[in-house]
Amino acid sequence: MNSPKRWAALLLAVLLSPTVFGQDNLPAVDSLKKEVAKAVFAGIKGQQGDGEKAEQIRQELKTCGSGCEPGALIRRIGGWDRVADKLTFFDQLRQNATFTGATGTALPAQLRKSLSDFYGRYKKELIYKRALGEDDQIAIATTVFQQVTGGSMPTPAAESPSVEPEDTLSDSTDNVTAADTGTPVQSTETPKQVPMWLFIAGTLGGLLLGGAAVFLMVSRRAKETVFAMQQEMENLKRRAEKPTPVTKPTNTPTNEVIILPKNVQNQLDLLNKIREEVGSVTDPLGAIRQLKGPVAVAAPVAVEAATMDTAPVAAAPVPVTEPLKMEVFYYPAPNEQGLFDDAQRSAVPTPDSAYKLIIHPQRPEQAAFRFEPEPGRMKRFLTYRTYFIDPACDSENNYAEDAHTRIVTRTDGSAVKEAGNWRVQTKAVIRFE
Repeated sequence: MNSPKRWAALLLAVLLSPTVFGQDNLPAVDSLKKEVAKAVFAGIKGQQGDGEKAEQIRQELKTCGSGCEPGALIRRIGGWDRVADKLTFFDQLRQNATFTGATGTALPAQLRKSLSDFYGRYKKELIYKRALGEDDQIAIATTVFQQVTGGSMPTPAAESPSVEPEDTLSDSTDNVTAADTGTPVQSTETPKQVPMWLFIAGTLGGLLLGGAAVFLMVSRRAKETVFAMQQEMENLKRRAEKPTPVTKPTNTPTNEVIILPKNVQNQLDLLNKIREEVGSVTDPLGAIRQLKGPVAVAAPVAVEAATMDTAPVAAAPVPVTEPLKMEVFYYPAPNEQGLFDDAQRSAVPTPDSAYKLIIHPQRPEQAAFRFEPEPGRMKRFLTYRTYFIDPACDSENNYAEDAHTRIVTRTDGSAVKEAGNWRVQTKAVIRFE
């Protein structure tokens, strides 16, 4: 039993085990990034627009070799740089000694943990939630394990459900494991079955309670609707019975201030001066006609001098002020920091534009903006709200895919110009309809 040959074989097995010499799992990091990227882009390959680039990225990920860097590949093709930024999450595993030195069943556990952490951080975004479910994480971990070790991933032992202890001591032995054999002790107690009549009674009771609750809600809503209609009918009736007052013309002066255009005001001022000169306020035309009556001419020289003295002076022309014109530009969605790319500015709407910026000429460093895309692109913007809407807008209600088809801007947002680019200062308020 304790021969020297057996002890030598045991010592050799211990020295050659991966636990002693360690295991380099750094290739697993690159494999993780590549398999996650393939799963993410596989879920969006059927869409138009950026979906074509997503399909190109997925095909090149399938053919790239062991030295392939997924992030660099994604940035080279373009259109999905944010996915490349999120894949850098796995780079921290290179400095994780627990991950790089994991062996046996510990490596699958570390793979599953890293995938679960990545999913927990980005599951709010639809493309990651669809591509990295529980079954997808298991498939990715299995593929990475086979690529790194060349063998099949061991199946983790099923965990037995925990059972709360009962009052008696005999019931607590149901899940006890024998110390010598490691096999669970089987319970001899027969599980109790619920009587059929009790099951049927509970089902009927639940249906009755649910129906009663629905009836109460519907009746309450109907009462509120009827009351609102009655109030509206009363308001309409009072408006119909109330006589419409007839406004009679009056010469009584009021305190209302009327602002006239500048050229009209100048003409009124000139007319008032003429009235003062002729000495008649009520009939200035009659006074002017009296002045134009027959005049005795004493001498030509005197008449010429009088004519020169009484010649009317032409009024100077009043300059007309041109209305100020607003500048309008169209931009794609800003980045996560709220910056609009001025290189993509357009004077007219384009298929990629999502926001309309309005710049006042007297305030060139400030602008108002609103969400105003082309109607044909609305479905794409609703699908990728995180990229196109969230950086610049706050919504009054939650989005429902089966109920909302368009977006209405309720309040314009504001932006300021910094280093040649516009940055969101106050987000616009929108509503899904």
